Amino acid sequence: MDKGIVIFIFFILALSISLSGCIESDSMLSLSLDKIPPIILIDKKDDHLRVLSGNHKLNWSDVKIKSGNCTLPTGYIEAGDKITDCSGLIVLIWVPSNSIIGEWDFS
Repeated sequence: MDKGIVIFIFFILALSISLSGCIESDSMLSLSLDKIPPIILIDKKDDHLRVLSGNHKLNWSDVKIKSGNCTLPTGYIEAGDKITDCSGLIVLIWVPSNSIIGEWDFS
């Protein structure tokens, strides 16, 4: 299917939902990019996690370890970054929106 058609259909659906009153307009206006969790794809390997991709200009300082033990990289999150020394049930949190990035078991 053509990308333009898919985008048009999505736009019409979003417009219909917003005009129907199912979504409060105040909640739509109060959304900011900081509150939306980022998309970070992470792959589990034998003893570490590896970043496959992430949104532009995300920083490791916005990631918190909720459970388990591991060592996070520093700086910008980039494909190829490794989260090392993983043990236990690793749960990573995106701090700005307090949302779970993912969880992986290294027991």
